[in-house]
Amino acid sequence: MTVRLSKFLALLRHRPQHIGITLDDAGWTDVDALLAACVAHGDVPVGFLDFPAD
Repeated sequence: MTVRLSKFLALLRHRPQHIGITLDDAGWTDVDALLAACVAHGDVPVGFLDFPAD
């Protein structure tokens, strides 16, 4: 799963519109928006994002 997710995130660096997000001039986006879009698009399982907060 880690390799698949890594490749998916690399793809989004060049084609963020694939899941409906935009990057700023420095290539950043809001993390919450990124994760929500990934889950909504079906590319990241919801359970993958469940981890304890500090």
